[in-house]
Amino acid sequence: MARQPIMYKVVKECELEGVTLSPHENFGGEWISRPSVNAPGGVLVSYMLDTIANVVRDGAVMANPVTLDVTDLVLNGTIEVPGSSITR
Repeated sequence: MARQPIMYKVVKECELEGVTLSPHENFGGEWISRPSVNAPGGVLVSYMLDTIANVVRDGAVMANPVTLDVTDLVLNGTIEVPGSSITR
């Protein structure tokens, strides 16, 4: 398995697991690849995005770090990986 840090740019507003990602926001994350006989070219790629979600607990707003699997959003063009040539 290979992991590489990458940057993401949100193209269209979307919500994933209760977290809203707004257009033109930039996020960090990872590109993860691993061998797979069922994937094109024998390599399965996943895109993970790291962000902070605000959570309200007992009337207080707390920052909660979350990692989201945005593979489908990258493949459909909702989120871009600048400088990458991702096949859709």
